[in-house]
Amino acid sequence: MRLSGEGTVVTCCSVHFSNSSFIKKVPFLCALIQLDGTNFLMINNIEMDDISRAKPGMRVRAVFRDARDGAITDFYFEPIP
Repeated sequence: MRLSGEGTVVTCCSVHFSNSSFIKKVPFLCALIQLDGTNFLMINNIEMDDISRAKPGMRVRAVFRDARDGAITDFYFEPIP
């Protein structure tokens, strides 16, 4: 089965500091995302300009970075407008 890369935020929290060289944009959101068509919850980051607008039930989609290292940080999620 091929996944769409879209899903729904189950819960999230804002992160205002990172000591990881992989995280370039702060603040960001760490979220549990239920991928469409699955009962699987994935933990990953959401990048958005106004993190105060984030909430459970928000629809998101995966975005892959141009430069990839084979790490979980090779992609992140963004809100679907």
